[in-house]
Amino acid sequence: MWSSAITIVSVAFFAYVPPHGQTAATDWTVPAFAVLLPLFGLVWWGFQRREGALRDLAQGAQVGAPLLNTRQGVLEKDGLL
Repeated sequence: MWSSAITIVSVAFFAYVPPHGQTAATDWTVPAFAVLLPLFGLVWWGFQRREGALRDLAQGAQVGAPLLNTRQGVLEKDGLL
């Protein structure tokens, strides 16, 4: 969504705001759609994966910490640690 908005704004800016009184060229239109739009999408996707991995890691730590503490307590009780 953000990449589409950025692309639309950049195209509108270069199309309707002429530099130094000249007619504005839309030279950034093709690179914006062909390069920047997929690039922003991949960055967003990467951050979504990262956030999901951090969430899963936190849930695993919540489950694993008590199990580790229980195992360590049993080993200490038996004199194995």
